[in-house]
Amino acid sequence: MHPCKTFIAPTAEPAEFLGFVLLDGGRRRLPESNVRRFSGRLRAFRDRYHAGRLAFSDISPRIRSWIAHAEHADTWRLRTAIFARAVFEPARRPSPTGGPLPSAGA
Repeated sequence: MHPCKTFIAPTAEPAEFLGFVLLDGGRRRLPESNVRRFSGRLRAFRDRYHAGRLAFSDISPRIRSWIAHAEHADTWRLRTAIFARAVFEPARRPSPTGGPLPSAGA
């Protein structure tokens, strides 16, 4: 084993491994840095989408891959909170002509 990369710690202490924080009792959560980084990235996606510089078809696979990773941890409440703030509504997107957008029923 590598002397600088290997350490022995009590199992009651949280340990980061493979993108998760492992807790006692078999629970897993995401590191805070991962959540902050994804929240910022999601905000940037939303802003670029509303500015018309990014299509939702380009955003969707990236969001789905993070969700797939996050689902392996205890993150249901976290994901609910993050995506409650992320709104990608076409109605909020400015029209290319600068005029009002047509309604969904038109």
